[in-house]
Amino acid sequence: MIDNAVKVMRIATGEETEDVQDDRKNAAAKELGSRGGKKRAANMSPERRA
Repeated sequence: MIDNAVKVMRIATGEETEDVQDDRKNAAAKELGSRGGKKRAANMSPERRA
C-alpha cells in the first residue's frame, strides 16, 4: 500500500511518468455513447433525471 502512495507522489512531482493503459474502446463508439446519454437526458423530465 505504501508503494502505491510513493508511486503517486513520484508521478505528481514529475519523477516518474504515469503508465496509461489504452482502454481499447473505439473512439467512434465513445462519441456515440456520449451523444446518446446527452440525448436521453434532454428527453427526460427534470423529476425523472433527479
